[in-house]
Amino acid sequence: MSFFDLIYRKQKNKKTVELNTQKTDEFADKISLELKTSAVEAITQILEEKEGKYLKSILETSFFPLQSLVFVPSDFETAKSVEEFLRIHQAIDIKFKQKFLRSLLQSEYRSKRGGTVSVNNEFLPEIQLDKKSVETRSDEESFQISLRGRKILFRAVASLGIPVRKNKLSTMVNNNSSSLSNQQTKLTVRLLISDSTGHREIVNSIPLMLGREPKRNCSEYGVIPIRVKSKFVSRSQIYIFGIVDQIFCVVPDTATLTCTTASGKKLEPGKIYSIDSSIGERFYCGYPLDHEGPLTGNTDPSQFPIIEITSQNNLSESGTPRPKILK
Repeated sequence: MSFFDLIYRKQKNKKTVELNTQKTDEFADKISLELKTSAVEAITQILEEKEGKYLKSILETSFFPLQSLVFVPSDFETAKSVEEFLRIHQAIDIKFKQKFLRSLLQSEYRSKRGGTVSVNNEFLPEIQLDKKSVETRSDEESFQISLRGRKILFRAVASLGIPVRKNKLSTMVNNNSSSLSNQQTKLTVRLLISDSTGHREIVNSIPLMLGREPKRNCSEYGVIPIRVKSKFVSRSQIYIFGIVDQIFCVVPDTATLTCTTASGKKLEPGKIYSIDSSIGERFYCGYPLDHEGPLTGNTDPSQFPIIEITSQNNLSESGTPRPKILK
């Protein structure tokens, strides 16, 4: 398939008309190949000039960032054709030129000695004219080109930055991510747990997984496991998490027992419930999934634990303003 698939179909009187765009496709493929070739030649040439100044051990652990790449049309005819090609398609898609130029580049280029040039995802080459670009070739020059068998449409000029260690870029990304993570406000909750050990208070940041034996791999996913030591409580009983400044909870689908709230509401496994951050919520554990109505004999925390959750964060009191509606 050609680089540009510009085939439009138009139906009129139940007849299909196919526009002939073969010449445009061939031109697009031709200049694309020429530009890619000139880019490779220019980048590898400047890379081979630069890498000779460095030890091979440095080249193996570093890369040269591509700073600039300029394509120069070889004559007026080429410059005019390319300018017209880009102008026509840019009228349809304003970002066509950027997309086209970006598609010409590889993510990196290598030399035989081991040097590497890395191309940033946001990098864009340029097309510029010089004195030769506005000149028309003479008959003699055209005859010489025909003898060589190939007309050079473009030449390219590239420049490289100083070598950068390959692990430095990833370190910078990780540092930025860590910095952003450190700036984030973590939601903290206060837990009052009544179980076989008595009454205890825990203050911790969320997410949390509470249960008789929470999975050991919780910490691998950034979840803090908290054991509840009672008889009638699931291994993973209730998961507490936050979104922005709101606290939510959910009973995992794998739980064989569920909880009820202080108002007697039964939590359905897999369903997410919000917890009022201003007043919190109390959960009574050990409630059978198939049971409806009140449960008797669940007053002993060593068998039926009680978990109370309240927020420790100072939340904004301001709400969304509402318009006044005149009746």
